[in-house]
Amino acid sequence: MENWFTFVIEFIAIRDMSKPTDFMENNSAQDQALTLLCERIEQVVGRKMRTPKDFDFLSERIFETLHQNISATTLKRIWGYLAEPVVPRLSTLNLLAQYVGADNWEAFSQQSQNLSSASEPVQIASDKVHHKKFSHTNIWRIVFIVLPILMMIALAAFFLHTSSSSDDAPIDFADPAVKALCVAHWDTNGDGELSLKEAAHVTHLDSVFRGDTTIISFNEFECFTRMEAIEEKEFQGCKNLQSTHIPPSIKIIRHNAFQECQSLIHMDIPANVEVCQSYVFYGCKNLQSIHVGKGIRAIGGNFLATCPNLVSIEVSEENSVFDSRNHCNAIMETATNRLIAGCQTTVVPQETTALAYGAFEGCWLMKHIHLPEGITSIGIFAFNYNVSLTSIELPSTLTMIENNAFNCCNFKSVISHATTPPTLGTNIFCGIPNDCVLTVPQGTRTAYIAAGWTEEVFGGGVVETAQ
Repeated sequence: MENWFTFVIEFIAIRDMSKPTDFMENNSAQDQALTLLCERIEQVVGRKMRTPKDFDFLSERIFETLHQNISATTLKRIWGYLAEPVVPRLSTLNLLAQYVGADNWEAFSQQSQNLSSASEPVQIASDKVHHKKFSHTNIWRIVFIVLPILMMIALAAFFLHTSSSSDDAPIDFADPAVKALCVAHWDTNGDGELSLKEAAHVTHLDSVFRGDTTIISFNEFECFTRMEAIEEKEFQGCKNLQSTHIPPSIKIIRHNAFQECQSLIHMDIPANVEVCQSYVFYGCKNLQSIHVGKGIRAIGGNFLATCPNLVSIEVSEENSVFDSRNHCNAIMETATNRLIAGCQTTVVPQETTALAYGAFEGCWLMKHIHLPEGITSIGIFAFNYNVSLTSIELPSTLTMIENNAFNCCNFKSVISHATTPPTLGTNIFCGIPNDCVLTVPQGTRTAYIAAGWTEEVFGGGVVETAQ
């Protein structure tokens, strides 16, 4: 059997030698550099990337070191753990290179090429020796003999693996409280365990976990592979839940699904999810990072509202509807340049046209934000209860501010650059300090007051900029 595999390996080597040399060099150099980078990263973190937990661990270490988020899903693709094609974005490669001490990807790639260049002549020479061993006739003879044998071996291995990994195997729950709930509701054979087969028959959670404050970890949720939706308020009030993995079958996450999961730290919305409705993560006060998969097509209002510790928002590079361009730490609607959801570290892109419903609501720790020219509207509850925000400048392009947009902000100063006063909804500046000063362009004070920007709202006065 070893001789057959030797023939196959030599045949592959001969086949590869027939490729154009420049093609081999260009691709192999990049692949070699990426392989070396992965090996270096594993050395730095002290573990091999073999399981989902390993990739979660690495994602957290990168964030702690660089304060930039690379999702576990992206890392899985780079390592080849997921069978999905990936061309890593340069900014992602730069971050990974920086994690192992290089200035950037180009510097690391050049270093890896320098290290490997000395061995290349030997390898090429060796390949040429192998090339001389076989004639074309021998090559084709090997192909016709070996391929059927290899196919039989592969099929045998597949069926052997299938038979050894029974669906009746019990799920190894990390959290005994979660196991107790799952066994109590879905253990159909009464053996005190929940098997993969039993979990795969569950189509609805039926609010089993809603309001439960004992569960801490439910990463085994991914075994419930027949569910197509996480229903409304399914995990609402699970205040001690720190982590969960969404099943690959989920297409929609409904309103308030994870509301007030106050211990949730990271969330990875996988590629299969297409819709996230409103208030999904409302009140997740310790959520620090979120990755939005490539499948999301619709996101409701207040999606990340009242997540004051959120510092990293990443949208898959393969998503065609939303993006987080230039690591802006926000969810942008690609076609309209509308900012859907942000956090305390968001850098609002220059091309932004509007802030959506609840875009920054409850960012209690946000102290400063720059709103670039080009923004025309600020949505309902956009900055609601941003108590650390003491001042703001509104761009000259702004034409509309919707209801409760700046409710209970701690403004001492509001500066508007719009020569035509933006139209106001209701309760725009409700609850701001009574000594807040509004500054408007020269010659527009009367128009602003007539439009509702009055001294009853701005107790510190409405003043014009000096000429």
